[in-house]
Amino acid sequence: MKKLILLLLLALLLSPVQVRAQPRFWTALNFELEFRGDGTALVEVKQHPFDYAGRSLIGNTTLINMIKEDESDMIRYVLLMFSNRPDSVSYKVMMHSTLLNNETVVCDPLNTGRLSEYRGSLSMRILVYLNSTDFVRKIDDSYEITVVDSFTERDPRSWIDYIGFNFSKGAELISYRWEPSFAKGPTNVSRNYLSWYNYNERDAPDRYIFEVKMTIKREVKWLLSASAVLSGDCIAVTLNNKGNSSYFYISIGDQTRKVYVGSGSSKNIKICNVSLGPVKIYGENGLLLENLTPSHSFVPSTADYGLSYVFLLAGLSLITASFFIRKIEKQLQQA
Repeated sequence: MKKLILLLLLALLLSPVQVRAQPRFWTALNFELEFRGDGTALVEVKQHPFDYAGRSLIGNTTLINMIKEDESDMIRYVLLMFSNRPDSVSYKVMMHSTLLNNETVVCDPLNTGRLSEYRGSLSMRILVYLNSTDFVRKIDDSYEITVVDSFTERDPRSWIDYIGFNFSKGAELISYRWEPSFAKGPTNVSRNYLSWYNYNERDAPDRYIFEVKMTIKREVKWLLSASAVLSGDCIAVTLNNKGNSSYFYISIGDQTRKVYVGSGSSKNIKICNVSLGPVKIYGENGLLLENLTPSHSFVPSTADYGLSYVFLLAGLSLITASFFIRKIEKQLQQA
């Protein structure tokens, strides 16, 4: 029996096992960025997977679902285009990863110097608040905005195949340049639009730098969260600041408190002798949060404490009385 078991184990080890491997693939990357006069940038990401021979894999449902599941990784790459600290960037996903069959994506899959156009795009749109990014610098009445190719920044074998920049809704392009200088310049240029077709890593710029006339407010209310708790005649307010370090103003009724909250930190403030009402939070440039309604926190009153003491004393009295009664009964029995 022992020999038979050993033979069976050996047969299992030597028998062929089928393993379903995920096909190796590459992804064409196309980006459209729209800078808006309100200090935001709308980023559209368009992806199209293909195999080693340049054949489209957009019909591979398993692969497409896998790319969709990795959406958070792509969001991080987008935020890294604007900041070295992606966790501090304020953004909003306007469209999650969606397969758009009528869209097209371009790249040079076989490094032949010719672009191929693929039908179908796995697309998503992200709105980035530029005031929460690192690569923005004030210049007189305009801003210098740097956009980094976060793919080639982390792996020289990767780059953005196509990227377009549109300046609209109050954003005016003043000048532009790119780094390194030996990389190729834009393929298409107009007053408020630029685009690059990048055939290889050497041609693709690492950084796209623009001087733009636009308005970038210092704070956006999505960078600040707050909570308030009512306890007696006091309201305790907690501020959580995910943006830049700044002063904030807490207004409750006719009382206002000024407090400094560092970037990435929180602060608790208690304001007493106030009537129940909405709490308003102001930044240095205006109202950030309004109609913050405090939740209630139960605090026992003096009467509640007194009643508790009465029950406690009554309980102790019963225990003491029971002790003496038993002692007397014992003495009577002995007599």
